[in-house]
Amino acid sequence: METSSLAFLVYGLPACIVLYYLCFFSRPLQNGVLLLASLVFYAFGQTVYLPVLAIWILWSWVLGLWIDRRKARGHSGSGVTGLAVVTNVLLLALFRLAGPLLALAYPSAGGSAPALPTAVPLGLAFFTLQSVGYCLDVYRGDTPAERNPFYVGLHLAFFPKLAGGPLTDFAEFRRQLTRRTHSAEQLSRGLCRFVLGLSKKILLAGQLAYLVDFLFNQTSMDNTVVQVPVLLVWLGLLALCLQFYYELSGYADMAIGLGLVFGFTLPEQVRAPFQADSLADFWRRWEITGLGWFRKYLYGSIPRQENPDMVICSLALVWLCFGLWHGFEWTFLVWGVWNFAVLLSENSFRHVARIPGGALRRVYTLLTVAVGFVLLKSPTLYHAGQFFIDLLGFGNNAFSSDFFYAALREYWAPLFFGVLFVTPVAARLSAFLGRRGRVWRCVAAIGYAAALAALLVLCLAFLAR
Repeated sequence: METSSLAFLVYGLPACIVLYYLCFFSRPLQNGVLLLASLVFYAFGQTVYLPVLAIWILWSWVLGLWIDRRKARGHSGSGVTGLAVVTNVLLLALFRLAGPLLALAYPSAGGSAPALPTAVPLGLAFFTLQSVGYCLDVYRGDTPAERNPFYVGLHLAFFPKLAGGPLTDFAEFRRQLTRRTHSAEQLSRGLCRFVLGLSKKILLAGQLAYLVDFLFNQTSMDNTVVQVPVLLVWLGLLALCLQFYYELSGYADMAIGLGLVFGFTLPEQVRAPFQADSLADFWRRWEITGLGWFRKYLYGSIPRQENPDMVICSLALVWLCFGLWHGFEWTFLVWGVWNFAVLLSENSFRHVARIPGGALRRVYTLLTVAVGFVLLKSPTLYHAGQFFIDLLGFGNNAFSSDFFYAALREYWAPLFFGVLFVTPVAARLSAFLGRRGRVWRCVAAIGYAAALAALLVLCLAFLAR
C-alpha cells in the first residue's frame, strides 16, 4: 500500500486515526496501534514479505543488544557492527538483484521461472538505512540498545515514512515514542500538510509522469523510426525535473503531516531546492536526510586526518554508495560519479562564483541537476545517450513540430502550476496575507481551507478514475 492510494485514504487512514485517538488514555496502547497499522500497511498487497519484515526487525533488535553487551564486557563491538552492516546490505542486494538474476536463469526463450516474488519490497532502501543507522548509533554510543523490540519495530516500520522517508535518528524517535503531545492545532496542521503533499503527488507529479514516460519511450527508439523535436525533449526535461521534485516533496509532506497527526515531529526532506545557486547548495536542500545519513555514518566514520586525498576518496565513496542505494544499475552508478565530479570541480576551481548573477547560477545548477535526473530516469546508459542526442538536436530531429504544441495544450496546467510553486511566489503571497489585518487573515484562512478541501476531492477523483 502507499499513502497516496485510494484504499489508504478511504479506509486505512481514517480507521487508524480513530483507533489511535480512542486510545488517548494509554501511550503504550497508542504505540501498539501505530505498529499494528504499520504492519498492515506494509502487508497490504505484499503479504509475502511480512515475515521478512518481522524477522528483519527482530534481527536489528538482537544486533543492538549484542553490540551493547559486547561493549559492556570490554570489547569494541566492531565485529557485530560489521555483521549488522553486511547482513543488511546483502538483504538489500538480494531483493534488488532477484529479478535480473531470475531473468538470466530463466530466459523467455526456454524454461519457466519459478513463482517467486521479484518486486522490491516497499521502502526497502529506507528500511535498510534505518536498521544500519540504529546499530551504528549503539556502536558509537549515541544511544543505548533498546530493550523493547516493539520500539525498534516502530522506528523501522513507521508507515508515514516507510515509502519515501524521511530518515530519523533512533534516539530522537525513541524520545517521541514516550514523550509527545497532541493538540487540535497540531492535528489540523498535520492534515493540511498531508493534503498538500497528496496534491503534489497526484495532481502534479502523477500527471507529469505521463508526459515524461511518453517522451522517454519516444527518445529511446531509433531516430530512423521516431524523431522527437528538440523543443519537445526540452519540455520533457522540464517535466522530469518537476516530477522528481513533486514526488519527493509530496511524499515528504505526507509523511511529516501524518507524523504531526500522531504527535511526531519528523525532519524535513526537501527545502526549496530549485532556488539553489550551486550543486553543493542543491544537495543541502534535496534528499536532506538521505544524503545526511551517508555523510554521518560513511563520510564521518572514515579517518581522514585532514588529508586532502583521503577527503576526496571519502567523498567519492559516499557518492558511489549513494548512487547504488538508489538502484543497482549502471545509470545510478554514473549518476553518483557525475555528482561527485561536479561537486569536486565546484570546490576545486570555484567556477560557480565566477558566473555573473544569481539567476544564471540557478540556471547552471538546474541544468547540472537535470543531467543527473536523466540518468536516474533512463533504464540504460544507451537510452540516456539517446535522450541527450535528441535534446541537443544531434539526432537529425526537427526543432519543433505539432507534437510540441499538442503536449503544451494537454499538460499546460501541471506544467504551469508546477513551475509556479517551485518559485517563491506562493510563499510571498502567504507572507503578504499574514501581514494584513484580522479580516484579511480570516478570509485567507477560509480560502485556504476551501482550497484544501477542493484539492482532496480532486485527488480522490483522479485516484478513482
